[in-house]
Amino acid sequence: DDITSNAYFGGQVNMKPGFLGREGNYRFYAIYDARNNYRDIDDSTKIKENTAYGLSLDQEISDGIGLFARYAAQDDSVQFWSMEDDDKDGDGDIVDAEEISNPVKSAISGGVSINGSRWGRGDDVLGIAAGVLSVNDKSTAALDDNESHFEVYYKIGYSEHFTLTPDVQVVTNAGGDADNDTITVYGLRAQMNF
Repeated sequence: DDITSNAYFGGQVNMKPGFLGREGNYRFYAIYDARNNYRDIDDSTKIKENTAYGLSLDQEISDGIGLFARYAAQDDSVQFWSMEDDDKDGDGDIVDAEEISNPVKSAISGGVSINGSRWGRGDDVLGIAAGVLSVNDKSTAALDDNESHFEVYYKIGYSEHFTLTPDVQVVTNAGGDADNDTITVYGLRAQMNF
């Protein structure tokens, strides 16, 4: 086989501008996937490539305060397929609409991080973020609504070698299903650096 047949390519461009004298980190990435894992969403007998792209921005806006934003999208005219799914039920359909789909069209999120030096705890960080997974209206999954996320965390810096981060996340319309209950997840992360 030719090395480019059924290829998967990914690339990222990273820039670190000094916007208004403040640190920033901007990333753009793109993906091209021709590994025969996707079919046309309207005609499951047609093999298609998938493409996706994303943008990630981190920007300090003042001493100890940073903003971030993320966006990613993929081709909404394809659905996932694998060799194992090849007409399992004998009905002539290569893709089982109940199991294989492309339910997410795009994702967007944003938030703020605030360094604890503002309240006398220079090793601490407060973070607040929100995001949305947008459903693919063309998908056979027929999801009801976008899935939304909200998160708050507080990183406690006990020393340069140890941090503890309590976290709470709230997910609405989990799995794109408006009938699902709101999910609240509590977490605690410990990090040791040597």
